[in-house]
Amino acid sequence: MVTPINMPQVGQDIETAVVTEWKVKSGDKIKVGDVIALVESDKAVFEVEAYAAGTITEIVVEEGEEGKVFEPMAYMRTEKETLVEGERSDEQGEGRKEEGDRRPKTGDRDKEDIEQSTFSVPHSTHRPFASPSARRLARQHDIDLSTLAGSGPNGRIVKKDILKAFEQSAIGHQPSAKDEEMKADSRQPNTQSLQSAVEDKDHAIPFTKIRQTIADRMTRSATTIPHFYLCIHADMTAALAWRESYNVTAVEKISINDMLIRAVVHSLKKFPRMNAHVESDKLIAKKDINIGVAVSLGEGLIVPVIPRADALSLDEIHVAAKNAALQAKSGVMKITDPGTFTISNLGMFGVHQFTPIINPPEAGILGVGAVEKQFVPGPNNSFAVREKIKLTLACDHRAIDGAYAAEFLNSMRSFLEKFE
Repeated sequence: MVTPINMPQVGQDIETAVVTEWKVKSGDKIKVGDVIALVESDKAVFEVEAYAAGTITEIVVEEGEEGKVFEPMAYMRTEKETLVEGERSDEQGEGRKEEGDRRPKTGDRDKEDIEQSTFSVPHSTHRPFASPSARRLARQHDIDLSTLAGSGPNGRIVKKDILKAFEQSAIGHQPSAKDEEMKADSRQPNTQSLQSAVEDKDHAIPFTKIRQTIADRMTRSATTIPHFYLCIHADMTAALAWRESYNVTAVEKISINDMLIRAVVHSLKKFPRMNAHVESDKLIAKKDINIGVAVSLGEGLIVPVIPRADALSLDEIHVAAKNAALQAKSGVMKITDPGTFTISNLGMFGVHQFTPIINPPEAGILGVGAVEKQFVPGPNNSFAVREKIKLTLACDHRAIDGAYAAEFLNSMRSFLEKFE
């Protein structure tokens, strides 16, 4: 018998995904943890790892094709499964001669079976190396992929390359050889190109797939979730002094974001209703604490997840957060468990406060501003300068009440102000 390798769910509310690249082909042997494929959702590209050792017997969803989540994208024979060549076990476990089965199998097969079998196809030398979403966008705007140089990994043409080409053609500018060279070297989208497109006249800039997904999800969140917001200041003076001392000898330098993640995890343990998914008629308290950390990609926002953050030390949180951000920015992420609570930090942009929108189906999200020096009154009309940070908590009022949320925020503040 063979075992299916199902298309993973690469995001909440994601029903289909596209196979962008197979790392294996029929007949290849794999071991646990091997990256066997890259699949793309509306928001990112994810690695699919082998969950068992064995041999690939069939590729079902070819490169560039879309498959439904939780349905087979390939088949494999695990090392524990034994097959007689040319035979496959029937439903009762008895071996029988395979007839009419279109899945590849070992042993002798007639020519017709071989011709009808489905195998993965390597990238053609005549076909530009581009993501499926880039190909779809190129077709919509009649852009020849062969004229573009990709800025993605290994020269891959990605959506931002199509958008830039569309903008340049719309304003009558054809990219020079130097432009193409700079684009191939660039790892970040060129936001100035969007501005240049509207200098002379109004110009429609179509949403990318990721931007459309963000628009749909945030509209649904804002219109269907009754948000309420609480703000609190936390004194980070002692915590920052501890961090400075710790980082002197640390191999990996702890960031403020790492400390915030640690504080959130500590408080979620004490207030489990905050670590939950909300459905129309119930709250699902999650046993694991999976922290999502919002990362800006220029063309959109993505939230890589740190799974089981409650089991990690501060150093381990730092490594996990750094790796998650690097994966998000590289365009290829590992599939993890769905997030249970999200942190969005705009402090590095000088923003002192903002009101974030909940990432459904989570019950809350924390907005973090910049650390700022503030004068604090002391005894005898004296003043002291303290390092303060403003935290804004957005909650789903269907599941969380104000007093409970306030206690959660106060727990965070207390943890940060006594950080060790």
